[in-house]
Formats: sequence, C-alpha cells, structure tokens
Amino acid sequence: MTETRDLFDKFAADQRNSKRETNEISMELMTVPQRDEERDRVEKLRAELDLERQWFTEATIKLGKEKAELAVSMIIPSATVH
Repeated sequence: MTETRDLFDKFAADQRNSKRETNEISMELMTVPQRDEERDRVEKLRAELDLERQWFTEATIKLGKEKAELAVSMIIPSATVH
C-alpha cells in the first residue's frame, strides 16, 4: 500500500512540475511578439536618433564655418570669405 501511495504521490508531483514548466513556456511564447515589437521600436528610435545626430553635426559644422567667416570679416572688414 505504501508503494502504491509513493508511486501516486510521485506521479502527482511529476504532473504538477510538468504543468508548471508548460505554463512557463506558454508565458514566454506570449511575450515573444511583445519583445519583437519592442526591439523594432527601439531600432526605429535608434535610426531616428542617428539621423538627428547627423543633422546636428552638419549644423554645428556650418555654424562653425559661419562663425569663422564672421570673425574674419570683423578683423578684416573688406575681406569676403566664401
């Protein structure tokens, strides 16, 4: 009788463990699309930030050139720098 009870308890425990593992896998599968969406969103933001950084870099270079031209024109009023 004890052996039967032990076998039954082991079987029940195995079933609970199996169900728990299945639930964990199911939860992970449910979050995969959400992770994919989040990864896509982050990649899009990264691309937008790269474009914005490029724009700011170009604007900074242009501003630096204009500042240098202005400084030269203030030092030598008749000089024109293009």
